[in-house]
Amino acid sequence: MRERLREFFARLLQDHALVPWDVDADGNCLLYALINGMIGLARDGLWEWVNIGGHEEVRADLINELSFNRNIYAHLDQGLDFDSHTARHRDNGEHLGSLEIEAFVRVTGIPVIVYTDDGPIPLEYSVEGSTLPPIWLAYINHNHYMKLVSRRDVPAGAPRNPIFLGVFQGSSSTWDPSVTSTSEQQE
Repeated sequence: MRERLREFFARLLQDHALVPWDVDADGNCLLYALINGMIGLARDGLWEWVNIGGHEEVRADLINELSFNRNIYAHLDQGLDFDSHTARHRDNGEHLGSLEIEAFVRVTGIPVIVYTDDGPIPLEYSVEGSTLPPIWLAYINHNHYMKLVSRRDVPAGAPRNPIFLGVFQGSSSTWDPSVTSTSEQQE
């Protein structure tokens, strides 16, 4: 599995200049990754800053969106018991997924692109007319989301994110944005 992840992240780096930025794996990973993306867009002046709040608040907002507008989301998962789904997913630490991404995109207008480690084609979530840049996510092992960032956005000398240490074999403990591929990093 480790080799498969190494190949997945190397492909993202080579094909899209994206590198993983891991978040805690406590059932709130999707929320952490989305919040990180919103903060980045606000920092760059591309999205109007609002009081984003913590992951508990964002979770409640997304579950409320699904509850109050279930007719909009019902076609996405035929046969889903929305009452059961929303009741279970209100709990902190309960793993969230594609329905909550759909709700996030509809509420914020921010597109989300999800690369999975088991397929070459990313999942794209967007609303018509949005001009905002997307938040890029990786979804690995069918149970963990992490934020993907442009290689150019990681400052030289920044501490390496823990995921880098396990995926890339370089011995350096800091990020070098001039390195463009895994093979260069290993030299």
